Amino acid sequence: MKKKIFTLLIIIMISMSWAESDHNLGLAMGVASGAGFCYRHYNDTFGYQVNFVAIGTKENFYVPIGIKAMKPFHNIGSSKAYYFVASSALIDIGTESDNKPLFSIGGGIGMEYTIKGNLKFSLDLPLTIVDIFKTYSNDTQSIIFPIPEISLYYNF
Repeated sequence: MKKKIFTLLIIIMISMSWAESDHNLGLAMGVASGAGFCYRHYNDTFGYQVNFVAIGTKENFYVPIGIKAMKPFHNIGSSKAYYFVASSALIDIGTESDNKPLFSIGGGIGMEYTIKGNLKFSLDLPLTIVDIFKTYSNDTQSIIFPIPEISLYYNF
């Protein structure tokens, strides 16, 4: 299952990057779209972002992965505003784990600013639902959190 998800993310990223567009590499932190190293891609009508990192020890090894789809609604030379939806999974593949992934989804608005030259910063303000399949919680209702996300990119 984990290999299928990762392969699907790679295929989506490659197929969408064929269009003339804006490519970015960097670091991102968030719950709705995951955390870690990220690749962000824009063309004239939409964009997407893929996050991935593997951290931990042999006993506790975590792999947060996530994807975000973005639709710009305001774009000037040094800034961009967009709507987005995102989903992420935190997978524990360590030897002392139950191997239960934690899934989150969210959506909201985001802003991207060019700091200097090719360096960009983005701040996203999503409403995030954590543990949507109630893997770790027996609560009967979902709680929606406004959890901000930040990213720092190099544009090429």
